[in-house]
Amino acid sequence: MGTRALATVSVVLLVALGSGLVLAPLLLHHPLAGFLLAGLGLYLSFYLTVNLGQAVLGVFLTMGFTLISATGMVSVDLAEAVIQSMVLGLLGPAVQDSAVGRDVYQSFAVRMGLFVALTLYAWGALSSMEWWRTRRASAIAGKPRA
Repeated sequence: MGTRALATVSVVLLVALGSGLVLAPLLLHHPLAGFLLAGLGLYLSFYLTVNLGQAVLGVFLTMGFTLISATGMVSVDLAEAVIQSMVLGLLGPAVQDSAVGRDVYQSFAVRMGLFVALTLYAWGALSSMEWWRTRRASAIAGKPRA
């Protein structure tokens, strides 16, 4: 991957993920308009993925409109940290993969799949622990379980 292609990928990623930073204040102050724009953005990302075959761009747009905007509603600094870690975590290994002759896109898909799987696992584990905690607290208090 040449320098120009690497710069193009990084700009596309920053724009796709940065869309969530622009959307977060709109969701806070004008929820209906923000929700409609997020829906439109998700439609665009699904269209790119399904009809145009741009799966990687579609994934990053989806993450920008959902994950980044959700974290941006909590803290803009947190959302920026997520974007920086995702971009820097993508570009470094991509350069290494291209240097040894591996397919950059396949390696990226594997890394992103592992990232998503780990995120879903953590979400499931936290949800299970919260469910068990509330169930145990209601059993100790003698209340019927929900």
